[in-house]
Amino acid sequence: MTVPSQRPIDYAHYLPWTRLFRSLRIATDPRKLLLAAIGLLVFWCGDAALSRLPFAPPTDAPPAPPWNAAAPALLLGRDDGLPSQFQVVSHLRSLSQRVVEPVRPLLAMGGMLVGGEKSWSEVAYLWTRLFWTLAVWSIFGGAIARLAALEFARDERGGLVAAVTFSLRRFLSLFSAPLLPIAGILILSACCAAGGLIGQIIYIGPWIVAAAWGLFAVAALLVVLSGIALAVGWPLMVAAVATEDSDAFDGFSRAFSYLYSRPWLAVWCGLVAITLGMLLVAAVDTLAVTVQAIASRMVATGMGDAAVDRLHARPPRYFAPVHAGDATGAITVPARIVSVWLALLATIAVGFAVSYFWSAATVIYFLLRRADDGTDFDDVWLGEVEDDDLLPLAGIAAGDQPVVERSHLPTVPPPANV
Repeated sequence: MTVPSQRPIDYAHYLPWTRLFRSLRIATDPRKLLLAAIGLLVFWCGDAALSRLPFAPPTDAPPAPPWNAAAPALLLGRDDGLPSQFQVVSHLRSLSQRVVEPVRPLLAMGGMLVGGEKSWSEVAYLWTRLFWTLAVWSIFGGAIARLAALEFARDERGGLVAAVTFSLRRFLSLFSAPLLPIAGILILSACCAAGGLIGQIIYIGPWIVAAAWGLFAVAALLVVLSGIALAVGWPLMVAAVATEDSDAFDGFSRAFSYLYSRPWLAVWCGLVAITLGMLLVAAVDTLAVTVQAIASRMVATGMGDAAVDRLHARPPRYFAPVHAGDATGAITVPARIVSVWLALLATIAVGFAVSYFWSAATVIYFLLRRADDGTDFDDVWLGEVEDDDLLPLAGIAAGDQPVVERSHLPTVPPPANV
């Protein structure tokens, strides 16, 4: 009696969202990590320059460099004066913010709408920072999404130069796609503001505003829905342009269509991606700290603890040298060199979160596209393919050339002479 063979269960077929776990392998590509690290450094340099503009809000400290965000995790010790439960909440919030780091300026713009009254200088600063965010991640995020789309759909490792060239060629589409819903939000806000101006008319103004208050509420609802879809849909717009090589309107329409057609799938994929990202970021942080601590210990075996302490401080909480200097307290050149290496290590660790963000957004785009219109996962734009110059299978020969009929049977060579 033969026992039928048991086929393994294809979980990816019955649970398509499990393909999100591929984001880990996709995000650890050195090319994506390099693009993410460079994008973080470029964004920080521009953000620091914006903070010095005349209309920038006053602040006590300039924007922190990206490597300071790698103060990892729960395993590195407790904050002084904070109970453990507050420390857990603080670290979880920090991890979640790092996973969604590229969209935080968009959330700041939302806070501007629901917050208190802002001065014109504060509004100008937020808009300038928003445009800078869109410009930076249109280039680097678009390149990462392009590499992630090729690897997810075709399991191909795209070239770094080709990915950056693609994002530069499609920069206007990547940059202007989120501006379309922003323009709609501004138009609705302007209409409500115009209604407020009408309300200043003596006697009849308040009556007109009161009668039209339902329209204002509908406009506010549309603004809220557009803002939520913008914060969630912007990564999908970038993924759509990177996957389809489409224009800004196509990226915008695809992202909004997929979100509102499959809202529960989008919410579930987002929750899974953020939870998985927090675990992965904490693991990468801990790995980076462990690598640095073990390297310090191995070097200290031969160099001595005191000499290594003069190069950097242990434990490496912020990957930055503390009390690294000579007897006079001056930071030595070797200590500065070590601090550069530590900053590089920390920036790569922080860049993993950015690489994972764009990789996971691209995978979510493929999942929503498949659920909405049934497009296969391997469907991705590969570039212009030139048609082969083939002879016609049937027809009349051009000009006065005679038609030569060929047999469809294979040619059999004549027998050899015996």
